[in-house]
Amino acid sequence: DYSEKVAEQSDDESNRITLSALLEDEGYVVTEARSFAEAREKIQAAGASYDLVLADLHLGDGLGADLVGEVRQRFPKSKFVLISGSARPEDVPEGIDGLVPKGTEFSVTLRLIKELVG
Repeated sequence: DYSEKVAEQSDDESNRITLSALLEDEGYVVTEARSFAEAREKIQAAGASYDLVLADLHLGDGLGADLVGEVRQRFPKSKFVLISGSARPEDVPEGIDGLVPKGTEFSVTLRLIKELVG
């Protein structure tokens, strides 16, 4: 049973919806955010708890990587994965547990998530 809570933020609505649906099909509980501001609100919400945060690098109104500090402060044991069409592994900021290039097959993304949170 993969009931870990996963927060997924992406500025690309179709990618966000598809990835969320695929993760839910695998048994994960997914919370979506459409923007940096909405992601920040969800992270700061009372009672929020996430085992993993998937964040697109470019969220339209901010950079997903800029959420790492808040995520680490609120949820010290959570994992943080960045989704990007442009970042290379050597460009990934400190504190990121994984990088998923856009266009990666879902099975590869799922394998990374399972390695990080089960």
